[in-house]
This record gives sequence, structure tokens and C-alpha cells, in this order.
Amino acid sequence: MDEQQSVTFTMTADDHVAGAKLSVLRVLKRPFRPLTIVGMVCIVLLIAVAVVQTVRSGQLSLASLVGFAPLAAFGLLLYFVTAPSAARRNFKYNKQNHHPMILSWDAGAFDFRSNENRSHIEWADLYRSMENSKVMLFFVSPQIMCIVPKRILTAAQIEQLRHYPHLK
Repeated sequence: MDEQQSVTFTMTADDHVAGAKLSVLRVLKRPFRPLTIVGMVCIVLLIAVAVVQTVRSGQLSLASLVGFAPLAAFGLLLYFVTAPSAARRNFKYNKQNHHPMILSWDAGAFDFRSNENRSHIEWADLYRSMENSKVMLFFVSPQIMCIVPKRILTAAQIEQLRHYPHLK
């Protein structure tokens, strides 16, 4: 069994924003729900009508652009505006995140500890893990995640944390 590793850090609003944006990408990539499919079909039909009008008239119509706008605007708004502002607001009001935390892990589990809370999560109990250049996310359910900022870890620790969730 590997030796236990540990780092102490204080979460920042930017860490929460990076985690929220990565989580939004996960949501945007997951299989569509029935209501989303109906919305997508409506948008595709709008686009099809606009394309037919464009072909008949020989000009690019405003209607063809209107079909793409809602879909593009939704994703961009969610990623660049809604998720970051919600993450900053949640960070501001969740005072527990403003105190130093200790992240420790070994081959069996990882722990988040602070003066107020303690979470012990077995690697086998993880729902999913994902990462980008700024954070690693460890999901214990589809909606509940632990954010681990990469800025607090060495390259070796990052590799180790990438490996453990796959031991299940």
C-alpha cells in the first residue's frame, strides 16, 4: 500500500469557478434528456426551414442565423456567465471554504478535512472523476463533487490522483 500523502490549502473563488466550468462541460456533453431532445428537434426544424429558404432565394437569410443562435447562446451563457457567477456567489457565502483544508489520500481513500468538516471517501465509492488544466473533480454522486486545485499539487501527486480512481 502506498504511503499517505497530504497537502494543506485554502480554496479560492477561482478554484470554484474552474470546477463549475468543468462541471458545466460535463453536463453539456452528457446524453440528452427528453425535453432537451424536443428542443433540439425544434431548433433543427427551424434550421431546415431556414436552409430551404436560403436555397430557394439564393441569399443567406436572417432566419437561418436565428436557428443557431439559441443553441449557441445557451452553451456560451452557461459556460462563461451563469456558472462562474454562481460559483463566485456560492464561494462568497459558504464561509467553510474560506478556511484552510487538508487533503490527504492513499491507495484506499481520500479525505478532506477542515475545522468544520471531514469527508472520507473510498476510491471505489467515487461516481466519476475528471480534470482540466486547473482542477481535478471527484464526484461522489452526479451533483456532489470535491474540487482539488492542481496549483496545490506536484506533478507526481497529480499522476497519483489520476491513477487511484481507476483502481475500482
